[in-house]
Amino acid sequence: MNWIYIAILLIISSTIMYTTLRYAKKINLAIEIQNLYIFLIPTGIYFIYNILTKNSFFIDIRYLIIIIISAVFFNYLGNILSLKSIDLSKNSGYSLIITKSIATIFVTIISPILFSSSLNFKSLFAIILIIIFVFFISVTDIKVKEKKSFLYAILSAFFLGFHTIIVVFLQKEGLSPSIIVFYVMLIISITSLIKLYINKIKLEPSKKNIILMMNIGVSSAVFNLLFIIGFKISPNPGYINAASVSAIGLLTITNYFIFKDNLSIKRFICALGIISSLIILFI
Repeated sequence: MNWIYIAILLIISSTIMYTTLRYAKKINLAIEIQNLYIFLIPTGIYFIYNILTKNSFFIDIRYLIIIIISAVFFNYLGNILSLKSIDLSKNSGYSLIITKSIATIFVTIISPILFSSSLNFKSLFAIILIIIFVFFISVTDIKVKEKKSFLYAILSAFFLGFHTIIVVFLQKEGLSPSIIVFYVMLIISITSLIKLYINKIKLEPSKKNIILMMNIGVSSAVFNLLFIIGFKISPNPGYINAASVSAIGLLTITNYFIFKDNLSIKRFICALGIISSLIILFI
């Protein structure tokens, strides 16, 4: 399958997932519970998928150790930081744009060095434009609360970027994308459950929460599997990160109409600028 198709499906699933997470924030659902939904339901979906496709769950112990380290330290903490950034931001799209854009820049530039991925002048030009627009979004964060949101977004970007690099490495070693994502989700789900137990946070399922949980879980499962498949077939893994960023630019605008989030003209123009830069990166 062409990586462009994967990118389009990724944008759709990403928008659905983050819109649902925005609603979870609105009803004050704990970040720890949101994180559990994001990973636990996809774990079950990937387990069934791998059985149906007859993928072997047995992998080299060395790769399992790498997955555990990457899942807990980079992916789990990266997502916690991202959710904290969203929680502190006036518009969740702003913090996600910063996180995804910087992660894209990091992965796009380092991939040719580590994996001989493609990177030309046009792509570099697009990356520079992204940096400029992200800067103009970030300098409007004047209040302390917004500065903390920006800091969390930056840290999240590098944590998730390193996780991407490790996933690409594992695929280069011959591991199936669906097996990689299954173990990542399983490990993070266990970590999330442990944290819920330590913090004594109750799940308290209700009809509304179950529907919300399923929306978050299914969209997360589709999003993450497409993400890893995209890493494998795209010319540069950073391009798939870029597709995710373009979805966040759209999310910034849709949040304004759906949730009445704050949307200044300056940030609106910057969001469109990031999306335009990503189009240059794709063509």
